[in-house]
Amino acid sequence: MTRKIRIILFSSFVFLYLVVAPVMIFYSLGYRIDFESKRLVGTGGLYLKVWPQGANILIDNKINKKMSLFSDQILIQGLFNEEHTILVEKEGYFSWQKTLGVKRKEVTRVENITLIKEKIIFEKLRDNVKNLYISPNGDLILMLDSLEYSLSIIDSKTKAEKNSLSLPENTEGNLSVASWDENSKTIILRTEDDYFSVDYNKSGIIEPKTTLFENNEELTVFSPDKSKLLFFNDHEISFAETKNPVEKIFLYRFSEKINDCFWLNNNYLIFNIGNRIKISEIDTRDKINTVEFPQQIFLTDDTSFELKNPKIFWDETNKKLYILDQSILFVSEPITDKSNN
Repeated sequence: MTRKIRIILFSSFVFLYLVVAPVMIFYSLGYRIDFESKRLVGTGGLYLKVWPQGANILIDNKINKKMSLFSDQILIQGLFNEEHTILVEKEGYFSWQKTLGVKRKEVTRVENITLIKEKIIFEKLRDNVKNLYISPNGDLILMLDSLEYSLSIIDSKTKAEKNSLSLPENTEGNLSVASWDENSKTIILRTEDDYFSVDYNKSGIIEPKTTLFENNEELTVFSPDKSKLLFFNDHEISFAETKNPVEKIFLYRFSEKINDCFWLNNNYLIFNIGNRIKISEIDTRDKINTVEFPQQIFLTDDTSFELKNPKIFWDETNKKLYILDQSILFVSEPITDKSNN
């Protein structure tokens, strides 16, 4: 190789370095070439946390990312300062979609995406059930018989009956649970005018403690991590941060009556209106993603059951949904898992 050729090669490498190095530096700093405006612009990023793992992420129908089966988080960088449409999909689950803005040198975070199964399997538990309540830790179920005012305490895992009790024959009014204290093994039941203190380690007839209670038209429920408050009445649902409960964030208003509403996790709700059961996120940026259960639920024996007037109960500990309809009690497989907060 002659000296002239070496000089040419060296000059070429120097030229390439001087051209490429600044580009690589700007690229590492988050700058990209906007070919429409033909200029170098700053970019931002998008951070997603998704349950379950292994979902597929599509940005603006252009950028396609597959999440790892071993991680529920992904960071997508190099996005222009504009609105981006995000689609999260996984086979066998309802998709999630939202349009969010990304700013230069900032990361837009969506940390609580929960995908819901398209087909959730239920097991038939019991006939002739009027009402039920689940203990705070999810271990026990209190069932009220529809044929007579008798109560059963059921193990939620084995479905075995641990105890049975009964109310006086002259008891009137709908029965509900005012409180459940697992430490003292005591349940406080109430009707329109009576309170019943129940030691659920004992059996027999429960004697009432008569007192009046105030009827609050709006129910308030803490999220599992106590960071948020859920507010709902017959027709509206809203929530607030616990640190600032006065500033309510409105979610829904329905003409039909809201029967029950629970926290599915810290960022999703499950509720029913008439004969419809819905699961909804609480992220009000862009549209609120909502999934509606089908009218027919699928059972473990390969049959189905048509819902007509379902009452729902959410077991937050075991992530299972109980449905009581036409005096028949059903329980779902886990809808999410315990890591999905």
